[in-house]
Amino acid sequence: MPDFATILPAAPAVTAPRREKDPARGREIYGWLGLLLLANIGLLLGNEPTRALMFDPAAIAGGEWWRVATWPWAHVSRYHLLLDGVAFLLLYRGLEAASLRLRLGYLLAVTTGSLLLPLLCDPEIARFGLCGLSGPAHGLLAISALELCRHSEQKQLGVLILAGLVTKTAGELYTGTAFLQQWHFGDIGVPIVATHAGGLLAGLLAFVIAKSGRAAAPARPSARVRTDGANAGRCGHQGARNSARTGPT
Repeated sequence: MPDFATILPAAPAVTAPRREKDPARGREIYGWLGLLLLANIGLLLGNEPTRALMFDPAAIAGGEWWRVATWPWAHVSRYHLLLDGVAFLLLYRGLEAASLRLRLGYLLAVTTGSLLLPLLCDPEIARFGLCGLSGPAHGLLAISALELCRHSEQKQLGVLILAGLVTKTAGELYTGTAFLQQWHFGDIGVPIVATHAGGLLAGLLAFVIAKSGRAAAPARPSARVRTDGANAGRCGHQGARNSARTGPT
């Protein structure tokens, strides 16, 4: 496996920076939680999944285009909702990305990848459809692992998580079954394991593109630097005048 920490720009600090409380991030989490509850109101009130939001190629061909965007939020059971929802919210909250635009970009990328790969290589999606946040969660976990790799004290943990995630996903693709599928305590439907691999690959690609773009962006001089330079110039002129006063008379 390539060492991603060596091909990405190093973090300026030795350890991971402390993240200050961000009220905006908290509002995002509540927003995603509200969307999850709303999309699964049938499960919460009557244990009936919201099938109208799930990805269904035949229904989409018939004009139900919204399913392309709503499928990750729908789930087949309360257990499925709890499992995927908790993982997604924790992983999204843990992202180091300080920019809302970057966080939403990551989410869009891993959601898209979670859908595209099954469409390309798994014909079962036409039969069973697709729903749930497990694919996007795999992508967010990959991004979190790469973020850890950028900090020297957490690099080993990041590599371990990433290696485990790649191994798990590759094993699922090889066997065609989800990891520990038979050991779940509730209904998770018929797992389309390619969605996990799609989310993982999209997360890796999105992270590399985001960090490469940031590294290539030209640095802009800050206002403070310009001010300090101006102050230095004024100090230089003052020093010259003082030298002229203290010279030989």
